[in-house]
Amino acid sequence: MKVAVVNLGISDYTAALAEALAERVEVTLVAPESQVSPWLPVLGDNVRIISCAMPRMRDPRALRAAWIMLDRAISSQPGLLHLQDPVHPWFDIAAAIRTLPPLVVTVHDAVRHRGENGTEWLTGRLRNVLLRRARAVIVHTASQKTLLCESWNIPEERIHVVPHGELGTLYERASQDQAFVPREPETVLFFGRIMRYKGMDVLLAAMNLVQKTKPAAKLIIAGRGDNIARYLPAGASFPRMELIDGFIPHTDVAALFRRATVAVLPYLEASQSGVANLAMGLGTPVIASSVGGLSELIQDGQDGILVPPGDPEALARAILRLMQDEDQRTRLASAALVRCKTDLSWDSIALKTIDLYRRVLQGP
Repeated sequence: MKVAVVNLGISDYTAALAEALAERVEVTLVAPESQVSPWLPVLGDNVRIISCAMPRMRDPRALRAAWIMLDRAISSQPGLLHLQDPVHPWFDIAAAIRTLPPLVVTVHDAVRHRGENGTEWLTGRLRNVLLRRARAVIVHTASQKTLLCESWNIPEERIHVVPHGELGTLYERASQDQAFVPREPETVLFFGRIMRYKGMDVLLAAMNLVQKTKPAAKLIIAGRGDNIARYLPAGASFPRMELIDGFIPHTDVAALFRRATVAVLPYLEASQSGVANLAMGLGTPVIASSVGGLSELIQDGQDGILVPPGDPEALARAILRLMQDEDQRTRLASAALVRCKTDLSWDSIALKTIDLYRRVLQGP
């Protein structure tokens, strides 16, 4: 079986998937140079890579680049084309008017989150054309399957749930610094894009409560996006806050999670989150809001903690509980690592994905 995996924006997930698939089928990974180059040192020799220059979306040359990218994917003569939900209008236009091999599309977010750009009127219509051409659509959670059916009117039988794999192993292998990184006591990590739906105001209000009980508690915010000042609660002061404002090199990510006592995802909404899969794979206990796919991924009290969304008091109590209970932190982290070697392992996900490929190629 020959498969072309095409990615325009979710580089870590796609690299891990392509590497796992390549253990069993012939894989060509087609992606912009900026998306594939960080993972070249860790991708196995089994993955054939075609990288293309891709200007910014607003650059007029992006349409031609998208066409070339799709052309190179088709020219690799795959028996099946697997697109990683590009949400890229120029690529979607190219794909909508080209003759394609049998098509599978992975959708990482069924609908846009609050605060994301307002081009859904265009990208949504183009995406709908692509999804209707697909013989199968992959989502990571049952809630996303329901949302995709309701929002885009995709027949339920064409949507298949395949979990999002753990990412800790990938980032650990990519790390330049292999030295032991000790856990910093009473340290909370927020990692990723800073946007309204991520619940930053909830986290900051919770940390204001935490630091009244634990004055030495530290908050690390690592990522780019909105100005953090807009979320600061009135009268709050955070003498122990480390703000890493900007893109975090993939080589530095594992060490950042290793430092943290706990990783917190206080999201107000969520389809799924690679951040949770990353923390779980690195043995960092996770506290997350019980929303969307997060409530499906995390087994509350077993391999992570779930709290009601938008509730700073509940979040603060959960943070304090884990800060004070080393045994519980160890139990949660150990259980999460077991999951990462079983149902969240890329070997398991590759087997599920290849089984779907075979069913697609066999037809109804």
